[in-house]
Amino acid sequence: MVDASPRKPLPMQPPKYYPGVGCCIYCFRTDVPLKDEHIVPLAFAGNHVIRDASCDDCAKKTSLIERRVLREYWGKSREAVNFPTRRPKRRADKLEMRIANDADGRTVEVDWNKFPATFALPQLERPGRMRGVPPSKVGKILGPWIATCGPNNAVPNQVSEPLRIDDFVGFIAKLAHSFVFAQLGREALTFWSALPSVIGGSYPFPFYLIGGIGSEKPIEPLTAQTRFPITFTLHGQIVDGLEFLTVGLQMFSDLGGPTYAAIFGARPSSAGIPTKFKCE
Repeated sequence: MVDASPRKPLPMQPPKYYPGVGCCIYCFRTDVPLKDEHIVPLAFAGNHVIRDASCDDCAKKTSLIERRVLREYWGKSREAVNFPTRRPKRRADKLEMRIANDADGRTVEVDWNKFPATFALPQLERPGRMRGVPPSKVGKILGPWIATCGPNNAVPNQVSEPLRIDDFVGFIAKLAHSFVFAQLGREALTFWSALPSVIGGSYPFPFYLIGGIGSEKPIEPLTAQTRFPITFTLHGQIVDGLEFLTVGLQMFSDLGGPTYAAIFGARPSSAGIPTKFKCE
């Protein structure tokens, strides 16, 4: 439940640290200073960190993606349920809510602890590579998944902030890429990966590598409490002598939220059977 008393961000588990791999995990440079990297951003209640994992240039790219999704798109809902923040003094006492079909474009100001914290995520078709189709610049959105989290019901015609699908795809790619390096360490460097290019926006076919898995029928909206966990899995598959590594990510897994697939990359396989990966 949201506390009406002075704000107290959601409690965090003690941080868990993973060793670095001796280079930036995004551009693979070794001749630059490196900073610690959260797998899931702190602003999304993440507290698992890879030591010395990101250079300044790549940190700016990942921070831009995270800011667009977590601050510009989910920012008000995050404030309403007291997500962790490095800038607690910037949190407002009232949050602006937009209402659809208002001829004058009016908005309503709502106390932060009464704001309906609505999170909408796109449900995507499977990545193009998993469907065996040629690379395409266009991804199909099957519908929205919507959860109103906390004690306050959604308001009729409440409007979410607009989501740029390329930002969301880059966000999924960032989560998946850093998770692989946390789990596999230097072994992750044996895979060729295009995910850094997806994160940076230079890969022309992001939906070939990023998409949804599971049911392709839109899930009905729901109202529930949540602690916003993300569940990760790793899967290997042998195709034409190459071992492809795919990351599964279920967002809002305590609510049965959408599951996404991110194809991390591939490497030659002489064994002919996929590696069994264990996630910790």
